[in-house]
Amino acid sequence: MSDALLILSIGPVQGFIAQARRAADLYAGSQLLTKLVDAAIDVIGEGNVLYPRRVKSEHPQSLPNKLIACVPTEQAVEIARQAEKQIRENWQKMAGPVREKLARYAPPDEEWQKMWTAQLAQLPEIYWTVTPWEEGQLYEQVYSRAGRDFDARKRLRNFDAIEERGRKCTVCGERAALHRKGETTCDYWAAVARKVGEAKLRPDGKEQLCAICAVKRFGELGQEHFPSVSEMAAVPFKQTILQQFEKSSADMRLIEVLQSYTGIQTAWNAPAIPLGVIHTLTTKRVADAWKKVVEQFLRYDGEWLFLETYERKLAEIKQTSTSEQEKCKKIKQAKEAVQKLLQITRDLELTPHRPCPYYAVLMADGDRMGKQIRKAAAEGPDKHRAISQALAKFASEEVYRIIEEKHAGRVVYAGGDDVLALLPLPNALAAAEDLRQAYAEKMDGLLESPTMSAGIAIAHHLSPLGEVLQAARQAEHVAKEEYGRNAIAVTFHKRGGTPVTMGAGWEFGDDSETTIKLLLDIQQRFSATSDNNQKEKGLSLGLAHTLLDEARFLGGDVPEEARQAEVERLLYRAAPVRLPKEVRQRQAQELAPRLVQLATSIERRRREAQERHRHESCLSVSSAETKPGLVTVAHWLLLLRFIVQESGAPVVIEGEG
Repeated sequence: MSDALLILSIGPVQGFIAQARRAADLYAGSQLLTKLVDAAIDVIGEGNVLYPRRVKSEHPQSLPNKLIACVPTEQAVEIARQAEKQIRENWQKMAGPVREKLARYAPPDEEWQKMWTAQLAQLPEIYWTVTPWEEGQLYEQVYSRAGRDFDARKRLRNFDAIEERGRKCTVCGERAALHRKGETTCDYWAAVARKVGEAKLRPDGKEQLCAICAVKRFGELGQEHFPSVSEMAAVPFKQTILQQFEKSSADMRLIEVLQSYTGIQTAWNAPAIPLGVIHTLTTKRVADAWKKVVEQFLRYDGEWLFLETYERKLAEIKQTSTSEQEKCKKIKQAKEAVQKLLQITRDLELTPHRPCPYYAVLMADGDRMGKQIRKAAAEGPDKHRAISQALAKFASEEVYRIIEEKHAGRVVYAGGDDVLALLPLPNALAAAEDLRQAYAEKMDGLLESPTMSAGIAIAHHLSPLGEVLQAARQAEHVAKEEYGRNAIAVTFHKRGGTPVTMGAGWEFGDDSETTIKLLLDIQQRFSATSDNNQKEKGLSLGLAHTLLDEARFLGGDVPEEARQAEVERLLYRAAPVRLPKEVRQRQAQELAPRLVQLATSIERRRREAQERHRHESCLSVSSAETKPGLVTVAHWLLLLRFIVQESGAPVVIEGEG
């Protein structure tokens, strides 16, 4: 019996994962897609599947939306049809309990049911092809042809005429929000919100969901608490508070303020969260005497540590009834408790002394995976399985160890070489570096060039999540297309400001120095103080703006020696005046050539990328002028300055200006 290659994909990924208003929606969409892929693998047979591979892990498993299997030719079409049938049946099974819940909250009518049925039928989109493995063909030949067959099938999109009347879903913005005949969409969802509470749905019809987004929000996968972006932003501050309770002796003022804070939150029924949503917070050592105080503190989401949260809540309350007036009073008391907590942390000179309002979204994936797997296919299907197994172990072990255990973040999705994660602002760059090193080590010997590119978006915790995800996706695109892959790009958006994007290769210079290592070194110098044992280090935050002003005139046409001399001068002037002259000179002489080499590497990568795009598009026009690499280096320094300031660092040293 001959074999055939079956390729099957489930989508759209954007509809299942990226369309999200809350981080919990994002996570639920990821896990929902994994469940559907898992069902397909069960039908096809674990032994037949080449990619992806399932591994046993204590962490939630994420599976890519595309699978490749080697199955008997005579049964291939039937296997594909059965897999598609199972996927659709599982989708309906996951949606069933959600319908029952919504029916209890607000009984549906015929129009509601019609919308529910029609919208569920839109997803998932399933595409599959079967390519026979003809006698005498090598695996790499059939694999290549199967890829072309599948690409051709996907280009024949399934276009169904669907009419969506009424107000659109506030999460996806594509489908109409569920409602009943003769009732406004707002009134229907306001009725549901009164039954489920604010932790699950914003009140007064502010959130209105379609059937698909409702399955993500109210389904079984949506019940596991996933940290909000506000909680992620507040992680460094919470860690600092916990550090004060590592010993049996603690400042009684801090204890009293925390007890007051948690007591008032309980009194006005602020939504609580389970312990353990951020792994590193619950594993931190705390003296027995303070465990109860700490646990109560951790049970409230990080959003309640921001004063703007209370201002927003107060603005929403109309105070037209006695109960609303009483609620307003309790919220004001909670706000005052937070103000006292922040005052105590300043008095105690804690670092950070306030919650950082910014967080990071990281997206990363392997470079040229399709091309590399095609090359590996020359060694046969067993090599393909080995690659899939290594990718699965990387995703299920290394990604979680790096993101959640080491850097206090949360993994949204880790399927093979593809990673999506939320991180506290100060940890994002180091996490990206650790991730790319782990990927290279895990895939070494299996892939010809196991490199990874990453994009990071840094945003305010009140920014729309969909826009932040798009920014991270665009940053990853910049790393691949503008910096030639094996690179990182970061977009940061100060609230009320203009987004700034910068990128670089992971390594630069003749000695292949690590870009992130250099950046973190400078970040440490930015935050160095006279009493933190950094006696021979320190840079003024003003260096970032000073270098940006000068960098525009230090392009590639300026000799490298001249650029280095000017950067060295700026570094010398940016050193704290408390340092001896020889120490300031030594620091400047150490950093200047590294920064110039980084700038040169950035310029080279951009030129090569422009030349490649020009060649691929067959255009004879000359490539655009590459802006000076030192401008991008200055933007990196502005980012480091931003991280230091927003992370609540202590008093920052100043240089000569």
